[in-house]
Amino acid sequence: EAFNNTLSGIRVFSSDDNNLESNNFHHNGGDGIRVLSGSQRNILKGNIATFNNLSGIALYVNNDDNLIYDNTASNNLQHGIYLDTSDDNLITMNTANHNTMNGIELFSSDSNSITSNIANYNVNGTNLISSDDNFIFGNNLGNNVYCYNETNSDDNVYEDNICQPLAVPSAPFDPFILGIIIGLVIGFGALAAVLILNFLRGRKE
Repeated sequence: EAFNNTLSGIRVFSSDDNNLESNNFHHNGGDGIRVLSGSQRNILKGNIATFNNLSGIALYVNNDDNLIYDNTASNNLQHGIYLDTSDDNLITMNTANHNTMNGIELFSSDSNSITSNIANYNVNGTNLISSDDNFIFGNNLGNNVYCYNETNSDDNVYEDNICQPLAVPSAPFDPFILGIIIGLVIGFGALAAVLILNFLRGRKE
């Protein structure tokens, strides 16, 4: 377990063929897990990366052929999973919910596979910026503001993803009646509004 660090919970720097499994990285000042500077063929499996000030799991600059599998990257102040200039990675069967920005974001990252992940209650389920030839397949991207988004990105393939928009709760009263109630509260106090509500309920019954 790694928590309350000024920077990241753990850093993998220019290192290959490591297995990072079943750890808990939370409430850190940077990313939960930060992989950077040309780290290749690493396996990140079964980790929990939550409540970090940046992203849960982040790959920065030339980190290729890594496996990000069965991790929970939720409730982070930026993204659940973030790739920057990293290609040919497999991101699969992760959960990335309730992040302030995006569930999974790719920046200038090509030919990655994003499959069978759950990314709910973020701004975007997946967000691609200047990223090409990625495969986004079979993900649950429901209940985000936007299911997925891409900017300046080409030839990405989206198949069999589940998208469900945020539910908008219905108004408990007709807007006209609600306006009258608000006016009564302002003009005559809450008691008048209570009397009107009781009258309306009596009419419905």
